Amino acid sequence: MSWFSSHYKYHNELRRNRGGPYKTEPATDLSRWRLKCVDGAQLWYYVPEGSEPEREQSLLEKHSLGINCVSTDVYFICSLVTVEFALSCYLKS
Repeated sequence: MSWFSSHYKYHNELRRNRGGPYKTEPATDLSRWRLKCVDGAQLWYYVPEGSEPEREQSLLEKHSLGINCVSTDVYFICSLVTVEFALSCYLKS
């Protein structure tokens, strides 16, 4: 446990939403948020309702926003990489 977490006390007793069981309803449509890197800074921007997004959300964006990002393609790629790694280890021995 770090010094900060053991010595710092909040000045109020408000419940903090840390992604736990107390989820709040989002104020905006989460599927319209995009992450952009500008000069090394990561900036979130909202695509307005009337315009079409220039690209789909990445898995990182969906994960960061708490959107379900389970994809069968990801599982296939992971399993294919695992099989290739196992085969390469087998062939080395």
